[in-house]
Amino acid sequence: GWLAALQYASHQRDWDVVGARLLYPDTSIQYGGIVRNHDQPQWFDHRFRFKAADFGPANIEGPTIAATGACLYVTRETLDDIGELDEGFGMAYEDVDYCLRAWAHGRRVGYVPQAVVLHHESKTRGKVQGDRELASQARFWDRWGDQLDRRPVRAEDGGLRVIYVTQDTGIGGGHRVIFTHLNGLLEKGHHPELWTLDEDGAPGWFDLEVPVRRFDSYAELAHALGPIDAIKVATWWETSSWVWEASVLHGIPVYLVQDVESSYYASPKDHAAVHESYRPEFAYLAGSAWVADELKKLGVADPTVFTPGLDTGTYRTLDGMQRRDGTILSTARSNPLKDFRLTRAAYGRLTNPKPELTLFGSEPELAEGLGDSVTFRRFPSDEEVNVLLNETSVLVQTSKHEGFCLPPLEAMAAGAAVVCTDSNGNRDFCVDGVNCLMPGRDPQQVADALQRLLADAPLRERLIAAGHETAEAYAWPRKIDALERFYLDLADDRADTTAARTPAPART
Repeated sequence: GWLAALQYASHQRDWDVVGARLLYPDTSIQYGGIVRNHDQPQWFDHRFRFKAADFGPANIEGPTIAATGACLYVTRETLDDIGELDEGFGMAYEDVDYCLRAWAHGRRVGYVPQAVVLHHESKTRGKVQGDRELASQARFWDRWGDQLDRRPVRAEDGGLRVIYVTQDTGIGGGHRVIFTHLNGLLEKGHHPELWTLDEDGAPGWFDLEVPVRRFDSYAELAHALGPIDAIKVATWWETSSWVWEASVLHGIPVYLVQDVESSYYASPKDHAAVHESYRPEFAYLAGSAWVADELKKLGVADPTVFTPGLDTGTYRTLDGMQRRDGTILSTARSNPLKDFRLTRAAYGRLTNPKPELTLFGSEPELAEGLGDSVTFRRFPSDEEVNVLLNETSVLVQTSKHEGFCLPPLEAMAAGAAVVCTDSNGNRDFCVDGVNCLMPGRDPQQVADALQRLLADAPLRERLIAAGHETAEAYAWPRKIDALERFYLDLADDRADTTAARTPAPART
């Protein structure tokens, strides 16, 4: 039953105060966690209110700032520690106050959708607040206003404290972006750190210059992160709830979403878990305009588009390099989203004799059966990839989906022409017929685009010239300047605000 589910979750998840999923009599959701009201932050609201009972994200358990007093499971230890609800709240806010007291005592509050309770409450509410409600509101913000809304994150020297949280530090484009953020902020005079669960701690493949702390579990990490006044950055959906939890009373939570990560999973339950991680309390950095649009569809109000930058010190045209006409370069990965099968099929449709094709990556078996004109470069360094880009005529990339997609941009910086399919995130910088060719997702169309570009030198040169201009706009120094502005503005906005402590006017 519902009570057993609450008790079980409290024990399993180490939660001290737990709320059930509450449904209206028509079975739509009445309560699925508590959040600040986005438009009127003096008030709190129920997350997922009015959604269908089977709405995926509402069926994912997790921490919440507070649980509604309509159904509140409290452990005996918590009652002995913080006592009962404050009867000074005549109407409203008493449950949020109680849960914040629990958080302040080092206890945790959770939401358990497996426990379902019917709440016999009307779906409509009165539009005018009475004296008791407004008095409760004033009492609440007098007590919690500073704690909730004044979030200093500067060190004594004025620099920002910024902590990025990752699950690991393995080789990957997303981690490269994160580590470049950290090094860039350090160079600007701020105080960035990396906190991770990676058993090796700091990455061995990237020259990361900031302090790195490693932890054995997210729970251990969140416990250490909680008391720190810093900008705290979630970087992957599995880090989200822990970074959020560590920001309930201290710091400013930010979510760097480089891709809508549900695209990596087939299961609807996994999709729901990812989408639930997009909590309204975060400030959002979206890795491309496409990512920002998708986040808006999922209910994120104000994501800031912040694309990856380009290392123009590494990816650039090299003096004295001879470009080999009639050659093609491609990444090769078995990840289905990269759709190397389309590249293979398109290459097979090119006229004989086949042009030289160089593949690079970590899976040389992907080159098998493509013929004698194909070579594979395994694990080339960034500098070696840039040499390959300076030698080839055309880079081809046929991904189904990317959060952004750096290889075409790197090719533009190095002076190679680009053929790529629409992969969502690359729409920020790829313009068909202007700086690249973008055929449809069909082997013959990709082959035709390659054949056309290899044969038409003036077209190739025009696309290359436009590609150079595109690449310059994404140079990392410019991006780090923009990142610093984002964090400085965020810190200033949250340094000392009293807006949420002012009693709200009557809601209409």
